[in-house]
Amino acid sequence: MPDDRIKEWIRDRRREQNKIAKRRSRQRQKAKRLNTLEDSGVTLLDTSSTSLASSQTALTRWHHEF
Repeated sequence: MPDDRIKEWIRDRRREQNKIAKRRSRQRQKAKRLNTLEDSGVTLLDTSSTSLASSQTALTRWHHEF
């Protein structure tokens, strides 16, 4: 019985570590994409802005540039 609990603990621990690793990998990929966009001269939208109109205007301006 203790062996089963140990195996279960190891399995749960691995599962948790895999989740963390996947999250970190996604964050790295996202950071890479953002850096690539910034390097190509694209101005990123300010996501803290709650004004839909200003975001829409910026997006329209960006769309016309490309």
